[in-house]
Amino acid sequence: MLRNRVISGDKKDQGHGRDDSVQGGTLDNPLNWEMVFVFNKKKDKHWQVNLDQTINILNSLQLESQQEHGEIDPDNIFLLVGSYEASLRKYAVSKLNRMGNRLVDSNTKFTEAERLNLIESKLLSSSLLRRVLEDGVIERFPYHQPDKLQQFRQQWYHGRLFNLPIEIANEYFGEEISFYFLFLKFYIFTLFLVSFISLAFSVIQYMGDPNMLSNGIFAIFVTVMSSFFLDFWKRFSNDYSWNWNMEDFVDKEVPRPGFKSKERRQGVYHQSLLLTDGDFDRQELTLVKNYFADRPYFTRVQERERVFVYIFTFAVATALILLVPIFSISVFAVPYALGLINFRARPEVEIVITTICIQIFNYFYNMLAIWLTDKENHRLQSNYTTSLSIKLFLFQFLNMFSGLFYYAFIRDNSSIWGELPRRECSDARRGLWNQCVADLEFSLFTLFVVNFTFGMLGELVLPKLQYAIGKMMAKEGKVNKKSSLACEEQFYLPSFDTFSEYNEMVLQYAMICMFASALPISSLLALLNNVMENKTDAYKLCFQTRRPLYNGSKGIGYWYHFMVGIGFLSVITNSMLVGFSFPTLTSFTKSDYAVLWIVVGMEHIVMLVKYLVQTIIPDDTYSLRKIKSARDFVKTCILDRYHREKGSLNSPTSSTSSDDEDVRTSSMCSTTSEEYRVSTMDIQSMVPLMIKVTLSVTVLTILVTCYVFT
Repeated sequence: MLRNRVISGDKKDQGHGRDDSVQGGTLDNPLNWEMVFVFNKKKDKHWQVNLDQTINILNSLQLESQQEHGEIDPDNIFLLVGSYEASLRKYAVSKLNRMGNRLVDSNTKFTEAERLNLIESKLLSSSLLRRVLEDGVIERFPYHQPDKLQQFRQQWYHGRLFNLPIEIANEYFGEEISFYFLFLKFYIFTLFLVSFISLAFSVIQYMGDPNMLSNGIFAIFVTVMSSFFLDFWKRFSNDYSWNWNMEDFVDKEVPRPGFKSKERRQGVYHQSLLLTDGDFDRQELTLVKNYFADRPYFTRVQERERVFVYIFTFAVATALILLVPIFSISVFAVPYALGLINFRARPEVEIVITTICIQIFNYFYNMLAIWLTDKENHRLQSNYTTSLSIKLFLFQFLNMFSGLFYYAFIRDNSSIWGELPRRECSDARRGLWNQCVADLEFSLFTLFVVNFTFGMLGELVLPKLQYAIGKMMAKEGKVNKKSSLACEEQFYLPSFDTFSEYNEMVLQYAMICMFASALPISSLLALLNNVMENKTDAYKLCFQTRRPLYNGSKGIGYWYHFMVGIGFLSVITNSMLVGFSFPTLTSFTKSDYAVLWIVVGMEHIVMLVKYLVQTIIPDDTYSLRKIKSARDFVKTCILDRYHREKGSLNSPTSSTSSDDEDVRTSSMCSTTSEEYRVSTMDIQSMVPLMIKVTLSVTVLTILVTCYVFT
């Protein structure tokens, strides 16, 4: 049994009872600190017992620990957790772990993200340690090693405005963070191309376009371009997903720290199902047994109970989501219908107040959505994020866009309110529904400005405030007091959350797709915002937030499906804008029925074009399709060989030869997997293709417009 071990300063216990093959601290076998556990003397009466027990468990897991006492708050005890490289490599080999596209072997060198993931899986493999952490540890977070953080800053952040190296980010943070910056980079590049077209339409609009024909053409352009954007993004991201070995990352996910389950069984998760001994025959069990471990799971009774929890949480969320547009619209619609307010100075004030209310509603609903999702007790972080993103996005989407829908289609609609006295509007451009286009333009512009302002405050000012408040609340806390311990300084930093970043980008994408035809210059505003966002997010990760937990990802997850839905919804909104809110069609015909049929025809044509784009363009590049096909054929051959030899395992001789064949087959798979690596496209290499696509969409838009209007 390993004895208690605490490293302090330069004094290191030699670790009696440890495997000599993993001892060291040399350049070939460095000791890396990856996690921090925080104990508090006042918040936990049994802190010393929990601390000693944690150290004993860490020793049994072949993990190192170092204890430090807080300087800003002496009641805090920081326990650094790490491992020697050789010890971690030995653990990964025993668990048949893959790093990239090949199995871990004695020559594998781990990246920072891989090392953190392995230590996290080691920690969660001990049920006793999980109970101690839940009862005695007030906080735990990944640790930025100061020397490696400084090296990462130099390689990734300093001297770069836009082109942040994705592979360097992936090696340090992992796939979830990397895919966010990859998406942001691709989105910025697409907005750069769209901005040139929008500038041309904006010039036409302000030089004089009373019938808003340029806005109608731009509406069709944006809706078609959104399909090309999503399909090329999927092709672009799938290459990275393959090279980072994220095709089946769900099977390799470790349970969430907040996941609670008393039931555990020996088995392996595959395709979200727990497979145990009873799911394999005797020969198959010899192949898969090495992958088995102690896994948490839900019984059938617990699964049925969770179904009722899901129903309750989504019922509450749905009720609140449906109340948002009703409340937002009724705040100003009821007084208008009753004619109780003088509207002479109202539009700008209304819009500003509504935009501020949106931010307030978002804040309170965020807390409620997180509480509801916590009650669902998801095992995997990916499932938790999906459930939370559905609740929050639907709420924030309606919260933000109910005002835009109100100004675009409802506010001055004589079909709804009857022939009320027309309120004053400086804009003479009115469509079939008598809407004031200037109000919609101002509302859209205000949303961009307010979101940018709140976003920059949240990115740069809020983390500093959280850091300062955390220090002030400490026992001997002072804002300007610095600790010599890096782990203590990082303890007071906030966490980085990709959810809020994705949510901000997707809502902005929705504004551009659905309402940019009213204000074409908004795509340029979005471009400037995202260039700033790219740099400030990188700054936050390097200087203002803790190191994020490792999370694998196959792409941007459910956000992609949200954007696909937004793309089809944008066809409807833009068709209605062109037909009923803009004077584009009424300048050609005064017949309400003619306008209606033109809108329906235009909507069907654009929908068909979007469907054809998504159908014709394959999800994977040609090289990746060939690699996947070859890899799948190799798997089929291995399975065929296994089934042929399964019946010949009766004699010891045949059994031995079969085992040797399995070893050779496994060796073949691990050695050839490096060949199955696709060369990823860089943004710069896509410039000619995307320029051609942009020009093609522009020509297609003009042809569709000519057909519709003739």
